[in-house]
Amino acid sequence: MLRYFSALFCFVCLVSCTQVKPVGKFFDSNLGSKPIVEKTNIKVVLTEQEVANHEDMETAFWDRAMRKGMESLARKLLQKHILVKGSIGQVPSPKNVYFFQKIGQVSPGKLPVTGDLTQDFSFELTFIPDWKIAGQIKKIEEDRYIAGSSDRVLMVLFDYYPLKLPAYFLIGRQTVEESNNLIRIIGFGKLTQALGPVARVNINKKYSGTLAQGQILETEQEILTGDLIFLVMVKAWAKPEAQLKKEELTTDTNEVVVEPRFVEEEPLPQETK
Repeated sequence: MLRYFSALFCFVCLVSCTQVKPVGKFFDSNLGSKPIVEKTNIKVVLTEQEVANHEDMETAFWDRAMRKGMESLARKLLQKHILVKGSIGQVPSPKNVYFFQKIGQVSPGKLPVTGDLTQDFSFELTFIPDWKIAGQIKKIEEDRYIAGSSDRVLMVLFDYYPLKLPAYFLIGRQTVEESNNLIRIIGFGKLTQALGPVARVNINKKYSGTLAQGQILETEQEILTGDLIFLVMVKAWAKPEAQLKKEELTTDTNEVVVEPRFVEEEPLPQETK
């Protein structure tokens, strides 16, 4: 009888210690925070010389708008000190996930006194704290243990990954609050390279992921290896959303800059308590 219970105990320990998903205890298939949406409007003003330094006027305005718009979104999100519960399977199917959409044409006005060109832009970011669009920081440049703004990191994406850039991500720290496994958002970054199927890496015995490189843009504390990342979905309009006609908001795949790829996975086994 003692041998039976000893063997049973070892079996239960084996099952319990086998991770269903990487950092699985911070993600729940039945629970999870609702999507968080953040918006911002910006104005870009360029001199004729600044426009001439770019390939064309469209590129000049979008380059400046992307930098200003994403900085604004990042600061707004980090100021909220967001705390979330991770979900599993609450993201749309891959065909409905676009990590970046650029909508509208640049048609700047001219300021009467200086003659500078000006254009309004509107940005909308959607954050879903789901495992399928999550990943984990595996290495910091120069093999350091901590990272800050402008540092580069190597990460593994658990499931979806973008085939094209730009793509952006939030950085989360695993934390336990009142016996709840939660994720605190502490930083924001930009993917600089998504290696895709040419760079698959084993996460554990059951799952593999995709390697990617990124740069930290904003952070409210030092970033560590093991911190989580979440790809976010961003839409950008070349003028405020309120001024767009309804039909202009409908885009086709030609307007999508980033496309996701879905990695098939086996049905989840039930975790033994």
